[in-house]
Amino acid sequence: MKFITEGILLREAEEDILLRKYSALVLDEVHERNTDTDILLAIVSRIVPLRAKLWQEQQERLQARATAGEASPAADDTLAQITPLKARLHRVFKCK
Repeated sequence: MKFITEGILLREAEEDILLRKYSALVLDEVHERNTDTDILLAIVSRIVPLRAKLWQEQQERLQARATAGEASPAADDTLAQITPLKARLHRVFKCK
């Protein structure tokens, strides 16, 4: 487990846009809006479907290799599966 700021995570996303070294991300306090948070949410919203697609393609390749009797790939050749979590939405009211 690693606790980092949005800015540091953005810097890591510059090096690896898929954030492959993380199997899970928990973005806390995103209701406290700032530029880094908004950019990070936009990036993560694009990463999730892309990683899910890559994971599915990888599973299909692994299945094809297993069917052909080939050896399994190295552990670092795999992506973590993405598990969606349900969350509650809360209304936000703007006070005048």
